[in-house]
Amino acid sequence: MDVLRRNLGELASSIRHHSIHGETPGYDISYIDNSGTKQAIEVKGSEMSKVSSFDLTDNELDAARELGDNYTVWVVVNVGNNPRYGRIKDPYGLWQSNNLEISPSMWQVQGFKFN
Repeated sequence: MDVLRRNLGELASSIRHHSIHGETPGYDISYIDNSGTKQAIEVKGSEMSKVSSFDLTDNELDAARELGDNYTVWVVVNVGNNPRYGRIKDPYGLWQSNNLEISPSMWQVQGFKFN
């Protein structure tokens, strides 16, 4: 949040931290950019110094599809110890153009009964 506030300057007043308010729009943070367009940020963090993958929920992937170029994943490593981050803009579009690999990693099982 601090990095985003510093980068946005006076636009920082438009930042909304959805996850703090219990909102689940498919991203953690949004703000309005210079052109008046909503930008969405999903944050994925790890205490490890490197990561090779992370999980997106169905809701997050749906939001990435809907928002396209206005959706960015911030991947933060070394959380708590000199954090570094990288950004993946439009992950859904990158996936559709075969420039990013996205595959299901979990399936929810429900509607069962024990005998």
